[in-house]
Amino acid sequence: MHLFELTVRTAVNMDLVDMAVQVIDGTKLQANAAKDRTYDAKGLQRLLERTETEIEELEKQNEAGDDPPPVTYRKN
Repeated sequence: MHLFELTVRTAVNMDLVDMAVQVIDGTKLQANAAKDRTYDAKGLQRLLERTETEIEELEKQNEAGDDPPPVTYRKN
């Protein structure tokens, strides 16, 4: 199961979101997107692959348990 799907399912199960109604208000805005910052289908696919790779790497790090203990600060 992908992380996003798991997150959405968890939110639904905890009644944090309701998937019953989706609304769009129809507001029109002038676009302001630079061509060098937009993605075509291939670019989106590459971005998705990189994102999934990064998530897998973070999950491996999390499962390894090699994280140092969190830093705690004492109040003076």
